[in-house]
Amino acid sequence: MKKVTLLLLWLLLNMPCIYGTSLDEPAYFTNCPVLSIHLLHDQDFYYDFDATDPYGDLPYNFMIFAGPGTAGEHTGIWIFDPDISEAGEVFAMTIGVATASHPYDYILCEFTLEIESACGDVNGDMKLNILDVVRLINYFYKGADPPFHFYHADVNPDGNLNILDVTRIIDYLYKTGELNCRNIKDDFPLTKGYYWKYDRYLTGSDIYDTVLVTVSDYNELTYIYSDSSVEKNVDIINEMVYVGNYTPMEFVYDFPMRVNNGWTVEDTGYIIYDSVVSVEAIGDLPVGYLEDVYQIQQSSTADGIEIYDTYKVIWFTPGVGMVKLYVWNGEPTITPDETWRLIEYNAK
Repeated sequence: MKKVTLLLLWLLLNMPCIYGTSLDEPAYFTNCPVLSIHLLHDQDFYYDFDATDPYGDLPYNFMIFAGPGTAGEHTGIWIFDPDISEAGEVFAMTIGVATASHPYDYILCEFTLEIESACGDVNGDMKLNILDVVRLINYFYKGADPPFHFYHADVNPDGNLNILDVTRIIDYLYKTGELNCRNIKDDFPLTKGYYWKYDRYLTGSDIYDTVLVTVSDYNELTYIYSDSSVEKNVDIINEMVYVGNYTPMEFVYDFPMRVNNGWTVEDTGYIIYDSVVSVEAIGDLPVGYLEDVYQIQQSSTADGIEIYDTYKVIWFTPGVGMVKLYVWNGEPTITPDETWRLIEYNAK
């Protein structure tokens, strides 16, 4: 009897534990995409990731480590609704899966997500044909509505809309020409890993410190101050960029930028006015000499009364980002109450 008991004990200690964690293996994907997924720029995307492990340890936990969209933690359903501004983008995707018994043993599925370009789609109907040529000609010579999307009409791309863009589209449609459009993200860089570091000086309290802004996730910025950190969401809708977590957003940019171009963001009784007053070169920054820097003046009113403590001047460089920021808590004077100057960045 004693030998039987010892034998049973040995078997229990040495047999694989089907429902425990001692000998379980991590989960793995059964339908990880091979290399790349191609997506139409006007297509809502849905993908159901599936996973398993040798012992059926449920639930499986899914997580997006890099790339856009959302994934159900336990369902593995990945949903992504691309905006037209993302047409032509290529995203490096990384999806992970783990089990409840191995919560930190994520097995990764890596692939690229390629979104079809909308280059040449002047009228915004998600197609490219002679109607786009007509729309552009009517805009130039008959005062018709401007193109639905500047970047998709500037097929050269040289930063301007003119007859050369018409010629390029015709060559593409009827000959062997090629289209080459810029993207709004060429002017507003937002890739995970990018960062901007600023010297900040608060005049009233005589405080110098450093602010680090990082792209911490897809369309998410983290502002790291000396004593705190703040998360800000970034929304890019057509040619407007909204930065912040409040309504109205803290910063709003309208692309492509032009001198005398202006825009407003309005909430109930509260309006922010922005206008591009000049394009200049700046040579007094620690990062060096920068050309084509847009100076943007921002002021606010509440119920028709100007709010002086929100008066700002922002200097913005396409492809780089904000390079200077001055804030006044009253009517602008020579010395601002708050100054930001770019000292280091990785945004190209």
